[in-house]
Amino acid sequence: MQILCICFLLPFALSESGINKKCITPHGAIGTCQEATSCPLFLKYHQFSNSSAVRKYFKQSICGERYNMKLICCDHIDSNPFEECGAQKEEKSATSDDSAKHFPWMAAIQYRNGNEKPVFKCQGFLINQNFILTAAHCLKNSGIHSVILGVSNLSNYAEQESHKKLKILNVSYHENYKVADDIGLIRIESVKYGDKIRWICLPSKNAPIPDWFTVRGWGMNDEKSVFTVTRQNFIPSISYSHCPHAWRRNIDESKIICAGGELNMDVCDGDSGGALMNKTELGWTAFGIVAFGSRDCSRGDPGVYTKIQNYLDWLDRTMIEMLH
Repeated sequence: MQILCICFLLPFALSESGINKKCITPHGAIGTCQEATSCPLFLKYHQFSNSSAVRKYFKQSICGERYNMKLICCDHIDSNPFEECGAQKEEKSATSDDSAKHFPWMAAIQYRNGNEKPVFKCQGFLINQNFILTAAHCLKNSGIHSVILGVSNLSNYAEQESHKKLKILNVSYHENYKVADDIGLIRIESVKYGDKIRWICLPSKNAPIPDWFTVRGWGMNDEKSVFTVTRQNFIPSISYSHCPHAWRRNIDESKIICAGGELNMDVCDGDSGGALMNKTELGWTAFGIVAFGSRDCSRGDPGVYTKIQNYLDWLDRTMIEMLH
């Protein structure tokens, strides 16, 4: 019997630990960290080792190491390892603002507005079938109402066949959040993937930070008018020393990414909680979460983004707690 080797899939060393511990699978279910040959899902799909999707799934499933063999997070649900993170379907677009591509992990967050219709204030992004990742300040004292997936235009989202309005089951944000540690999770009713709804990849702990990023959101533009169609910008990574919004607040450099610094290319009000992303060998990967920046979005000041790689352990621990 040919067995898919996963010994080379992780680019960094893991301690010899993790066996039988609870873990989170790539699709957002609670699993058990165990040897690959003890996992029914692995045994079922190892013959598809030539599939990049299957190899990617088991790479993201690695949760520890024992006797120099990688352990994977295994559940007994019939997960589909052919569902790729960070994949998107190209679409034709009539205008440059619409962009030629739909980002299917983008989530618009609605909030209660008294007796009026719920309003959009923040966004987030789908990281598996059960969770939206966003900023803590989008959740604290927020009056959060629901999450919308599968759309690019918010002005008529209810008329779009692809839209999904999902109930929020519970929320959690980092226990140390004040200005730093601006990260939070929304647990939603489990969602099915499709062309318009898909999850984004997350990086490994020591994956290199890209020189350039893509940001996309429904926030305000430089004239303070709200976009109903998502707007996309390309922004450079900036050193900490050139990021005054961070060092003036004495934020630990390991917790953030600074990016931007070009006129009229910054994120703005309404973009909070969105993904700072780049296309990697995994697919589209979220490296940061929109946290804060200048009040004048057109001025070209670098923005501050929560560095996801610093919080991977927190994410796993918190998702397990929220699923109980």
